[in-house]
Amino acid sequence: MAYHCADYFRGLTGTNCSHQIVRSSLYYIPATADLLKTTALSITLTVSPMARTVEGEYGPPIVNFGELGAIRCNRCKAQYQLVDAGRRFQCLMCKVTREVPTAYF
Repeated sequence: MAYHCADYFRGLTGTNCSHQIVRSSLYYIPATADLLKTTALSITLTVSPMARTVEGEYGPPIVNFGELGAIRCNRCKAQYQLVDAGRRFQCLMCKVTREVPTAYF
């Protein structure tokens, strides 16, 4: 059964969430990069992690990084992405890389 994005959907599966938390600009996403380029559609997501949930609906998952906290760039405080097979982090904003602290392993 297919759901329209405007339909009320309860995020009960643990793998999807309510449209109140994450909403896409497209109902259907093109299957290939060529099709996306041909149609010239932009894909955007509106993320509202603090949106209220309805009774019986799962909220967004909470990540606990422990005492070390979340990995942030020392220069601009943006988040990192893993590179080099998970041995290094690269800042998403200023592209600075650094080693992953051994405490995270």
